[in-house]
Amino acid sequence: MATGAASVFGTDAGYGITGIAGPAGGSPEKPVGTVWLAYWIKGRVQSELLHLGGSRDDIRKGAADHVLLRLETEISRIFELDNPLDTGVSSR
Repeated sequence: MATGAASVFGTDAGYGITGIAGPAGGSPEKPVGTVWLAYWIKGRVQSELLHLGGSRDDIRKGAADHVLLRLETEISRIFELDNPLDTGVSSR
């Protein structure tokens, strides 16, 4: 999913989110709040399993917040942005 998103949009990064936000659909093996995230950044794939709580909206928002924070961290690390104003412009 993450690789496909990057490919379709022609970007250096993509992500995918799947899981069970509820209120129904959970099972003992995959309870409500089970969320898988995948990231593809410049050819490197990572995945992460989350167990989130709360309402359906809480779980969906929590997953989206987590993936955006993770992408920001990874992209900043990989591209070594060095602009002191954090505007996303690198002098490299």
